[in-house]
Amino acid sequence: MRALLTRLDSIDVESAVTSAGSADSLAARMVSTLPGAGPLNAEVGPFFDTPALTRWLGITRQALGKRVQNGSLLCVKTADNHLLYPAFQFDETRTGLPRLADVLDLLAEKDRTDAWQAALWLNSDGDDLDGLTPAQALRVGRESEVIDLARQAGALWRN
Repeated sequence: MRALLTRLDSIDVESAVTSAGSADSLAARMVSTLPGAGPLNAEVGPFFDTPALTRWLGITRQALGKRVQNGSLLCVKTADNHLLYPAFQFDETRTGLPRLADVLDLLAEKDRTDAWQAALWLNSDGDDLDGLTPAQALRVGRESEVIDLARQAGALWRN
């Protein structure tokens, strides 16, 4: 909360309101970029929807789709076919998880990747990583250990 307040204090509010058209418009824009809430937030979330993530990353829907297709971005689909992007895969500088494409490739075969299962695996605590989740371990430079664990998990899932 302190970090949020510090960043808000550094904003030229008058200029931001003027460029947005009104304070209500500025507030709506700011809130629309926040990850959404959902039932799996405790396990995997929060999540971005497609419009929020394209705005936050400053890319097009097509570029987002390419990142999902090449495995550098994890996308899950809800039962009602909404696409969601778990926020855990980004840091505050909008940088994605290192080697995510390699991990996702190892976890499941290309044609039958279960993105929900992969998202849960990436957020599971484990003794193998000294209490870190695989996502946390990727972020702190322990990629080779996560790659080995993903290889093992993927082999089990395919059998």
